[in-house]
Amino acid sequence: MPNRPHHPPKTAWESAFTLIELLVVIAIISLLVGLLTPMVMGALDRGRTINELALARNLIIGIHNYAGDHGGNILPGYRNDLAMGPDGQPLPFPTSARYPWRLMPYAGGVDKRIMWADGRGRNTSIHSADAYAVSLTPTLGMNVFFVGGDDTGNSGQGIRPTAGNFARFGKFCVTRMDEAYDPSRLVVFASARMNGSDGKIIPGYFMVQAPRIAGVIWSGNPFDSSLPPGQHGYVDFRHQNHALVAHLDGNVRQLGENELRDMRRWSNLAALADDPSHSLGR
Repeated sequence: MPNRPHHPPKTAWESAFTLIELLVVIAIISLLVGLLTPMVMGALDRGRTINELALARNLIIGIHNYAGDHGGNILPGYRNDLAMGPDGQPLPFPTSARYPWRLMPYAGGVDKRIMWADGRGRNTSIHSADAYAVSLTPTLGMNVFFVGGDDTGNSGQGIRPTAGNFARFGKFCVTRMDEAYDPSRLVVFASARMNGSDGKIIPGYFMVQAPRIAGVIWSGNPFDSSLPPGQHGYVDFRHQNHALVAHLDGNVRQLGENELRDMRRWSNLAALADDPSHSLGR
């Protein structure tokens, strides 16, 4: 038989060197993952912000389209108006009372994919979604008490937009486009969140509340994503500590917590009085 080449056994040093090489490769991979993860997460965050920005602009277009078809009146924030679902059938209360399905025909309809927050905390389109869920957790909440009006008063400490309350507090609710003192600063929609049935926070809700109404609504504590959503009026500062806000004149901006604690951004009466701490009845 031919002689086979003789390979001397590996020394302990050579085996150890191979292990060191493996550890070096693992360390390099770990380093690359550590460097790339923030970049990937940042890209995902930017993508979500861009999508939400497009949504906010679409909703404000819907508000203006509605006003154009209704003599300058603003879409009511919460009212049991007739609304049609994706199957063309009338929707029951309270699904019909919230803004999404009533605004949708003026914001481009179902094909425009008004986003909502599903039960798993993801923002997605309304296609194949439950009509009730879409109405409850749209990505952006509406400033229903101060813009459009809330017929139940639930968003405003029980104060309904009635003639008696207007006589008592002043015309606190802007119901017509021409009533806004500073439409470029008046909040109509903002990034929202709510408590889900399983205790998890869902990134979406149909309304947002101002820091003050007839009293203080927001907590004095700084925003923390672990706090109950109601402590900051259901506003979600999910965009690098900013909320995405759509104003009545159509401009959309990212605003921080301190900026949104200014009541002049929420209330027409506060803007008229130039009072950042305005409360009704004060």
